[in-house]
Amino acid sequence: MGRGDDGSQPRKVKTFGRIERTKKMINSTAAASTNNQESIQVRATTRKLTVLIILAAACGMLTVFGLVSSAVFANRATKLWYDYDYRYPRAYRDALAQFKKNHPRSNPTAGHALDQIKNTAKARMWNSKYDPPGGGRNQGTANVCGVLGIIGLGAFVACFVVIWKVKKKRDVKDTGEQDHSEGPQDSLDKIGVTEKGVRVSHASFFKSVRQTCTQAFVVPQVAFLILGLLFGMIMLVVNPPFQAMDEHAHFARAYSIAEGHIIPIVKHGESSFHLAVGVGADLPSSIAFTHERTKFWPPQQKRKVSDITSAMNIPLGSKHSNFTDFSPFGSTIAPPMTYLPQSLGVALGRLFHLSPLLLMYLGRFFNLMFFLIIVSLAITITPIIKWTFFLLGLMPLTVNLSASLSYDSPLIAICFLVIAYILYLALDPRKESIARKDIYILLMLAVLIALVKQPYFLILFAFLIIPSNRFKSRKQYFLVFATIIGAAFLVTGVWSVLLRSTNQLQTIGGAAKPQLRATLSNPFEMLRVFLATFNAWKEKWLVQVVGGLGWFQVILPTWFAYAYLFSTASVTALDKENIVFRAKQKAIAIGVALLVTSAILTIIYITATPVGQPVIQSVNPRYFIPVLPFIFLIFYNTSIRYEKGRYFYIFLLCITLLSILITMTKIVGYYY
Repeated sequence: MGRGDDGSQPRKVKTFGRIERTKKMINSTAAASTNNQESIQVRATTRKLTVLIILAAACGMLTVFGLVSSAVFANRATKLWYDYDYRYPRAYRDALAQFKKNHPRSNPTAGHALDQIKNTAKARMWNSKYDPPGGGRNQGTANVCGVLGIIGLGAFVACFVVIWKVKKKRDVKDTGEQDHSEGPQDSLDKIGVTEKGVRVSHASFFKSVRQTCTQAFVVPQVAFLILGLLFGMIMLVVNPPFQAMDEHAHFARAYSIAEGHIIPIVKHGESSFHLAVGVGADLPSSIAFTHERTKFWPPQQKRKVSDITSAMNIPLGSKHSNFTDFSPFGSTIAPPMTYLPQSLGVALGRLFHLSPLLLMYLGRFFNLMFFLIIVSLAITITPIIKWTFFLLGLMPLTVNLSASLSYDSPLIAICFLVIAYILYLALDPRKESIARKDIYILLMLAVLIALVKQPYFLILFAFLIIPSNRFKSRKQYFLVFATIIGAAFLVTGVWSVLLRSTNQLQTIGGAAKPQLRATLSNPFEMLRVFLATFNAWKEKWLVQVVGGLGWFQVILPTWFAYAYLFSTASVTALDKENIVFRAKQKAIAIGVALLVTSAILTIIYITATPVGQPVIQSVNPRYFIPVLPFIFLIFYNTSIRYEKGRYFYIFLLCITLLSILITMTKIVGYYY
C-alpha cells in the first residue's frame, strides 16, 4: 500500500522532500543576503564616517587659515588706516585751498586763520577721500578670510554633530536596541520590487517635490522658519546699518559685553548728554567712522549702496578707542541676557578680525536666528493659536526688530515662549498633571524673562490660567505660583543692586521724584493721563505696531496695518482646535496683558513725563508686541464651524508675501 508498483516512494513523500529542500535553500539564501546586507551597511557607515572626518579636518584647516590670515591682513590695514602722516597733509592741503578760495584777501598764516585751517583738516582727515589705498584693500582681504573662517567653523561644528549622530546610530544597531533583522524581500519592497516585477511610482519627481513643499507650509513651525528666514535675511541686508530703533546704542552695548564688560563703564564728567556721569563703553573710533560713512544720522538721508560697501573696508582697530556714552537709550540698564545672541555674533566677528560694519551684520544674523528658533519652539509647544504666533512673529515691525541688534528681539521671543508653555500646561489634553520637570522649566523661564526686561516678568501671572486640578493639591498650586513670582522678583532685585554702581538708577530716581510725589498726592490724575494717552495715540499705535519701522521714519500704509490685524484676528478665530479656552481663562489672559501694559505706562509716566503733561509722549508700540498673543486670544472660538483647507494656507502665504513686498518697497524708497 505504501509503495508504488516499482517499489519507489510515493509521489506525496517525494514532493514533501522537495519542498523542504527548497525552504532550506531559501532560508540559507535569505540569511546570506541579510549578512551581506549588514556587511554592506557597515562598510557604508565606515565610508560615511571617513568622508565626514576628512571633511571636518578640511573645515578645521579652513578655520585656522581664516583666523591667521585675517589677523595678518587686519593688522596691516589698521597700520595703514591710522597713518596720520598720509591723511593729515592731504586734508591740510585741501583745507588751505578752500580757505584761500573763500577768503582771497586773508592771510592763511595768521594765527586765527591757521588754527581754522588746522581744525578743518583734522575734522576732514577721516573722510573716505583721504583713505590710504592699501588700508581698504587689506581690510577687504581680511573680511573675506574671516568670513571663510567663520563658514569653516560652522561647517566643522555641523560635521562633528553629524559624526556623533552616525556613531550613535551605529552603536545602537550594534547593541541590538533596534530590530534590524530585515529580510531580502523587505529591502526589495523599499525600492519598489515585488513578485510581479518592478513597481513604478505614479508620482513624478516634481509632484513629490510639490507635495513636500505643500506639507512644509501646512506645518506652522516649519512655515515660520522658512518664511521667517526669507523675510529676515532680506530685512537684514536691505535695512541700512543702525536704522532700527536705538540700534547704534544696542551695538555699543553688545560690543561692550563681547569684550567682557557685563556692567557698563561709568565715567564722571564724560557724559555726551549733559548728565552728571557718562555710562557706556570704550569703543573703537572706527565705529564712529562707520556711523558717518553709512549716513547713520539723520535717518532720512539718501544712501547709495557704495556708501555701505565702502564702509566694510574700515578696519576695527580696537586699540584706537574712545569712551562712548549711550546712557539715555536704556541699553545700559538692560540685563546682559538681552544681548546674548548679538554679543556672540560680535565676539565671533572680533575673533576673525572683521570690520565694524560686518560685526554689526553678524550680530544681526545671530539675533535673527535666535528669534526664529525660539519662536518656532513656542509655535511647536502651544496647543492653540499656532498660526496667530506665526503671523505675530512675521509682522513687519517684529521682523524689523529681530533682524537688528535690538534687545526687543530676544524679549519678544522669550515672552512668546513663556506664553506658549503656560498654554501647553493649561490646555494640552495629553497633559493630565503637572510633573516636577514642568515646574523646573517654569522656574527657569521665570528667571529668564526677569533677566530680559523687568516689567515683562508680570506675564508670569498667566500661570493662573492653568487649572489647579492639574496639580497634586491647591497648596502645591499656590506654592509653585509664589515660587516663580518670587524668583522673578529676586532676579530683578539683584540686577538693580548691581546697577547701583553706575549711578544711573539714582539719576532716573532723582528725575522721577517730582512726578512720583504728584502721583502719590493725586493717584487719579495718573489714571486720567493713561486714558487720555490711549485716546490720543490709539490709531497711531494700531498702525505702528504693525509697520512702524526704523526710527518710526518708515510707516507702512494704514490700510495694510488694519488688514494685517484683521487677518490675524480672523486666523485666530478659524484656527481652532478641539480645545476649549474658557471665559475665565480669557479674562485672566486679558488681565495679564493690561497689567503688563499698565506697568510699562507707569514706568514711563513716572520717569519720563513732566508733571502736568496731559498725555505720555514716549510710548513705543513695540512695547506691546510681547503680550499680543493674550489680546488675540479673545477671538479664539471653538463654536465656529470651519475646517482648515487649501485656501486657509494659501491666504497665510499670500499675506506674508504681500507683507514682504510692501515692507521692502517702503524701505528701499525711503532710504535709497
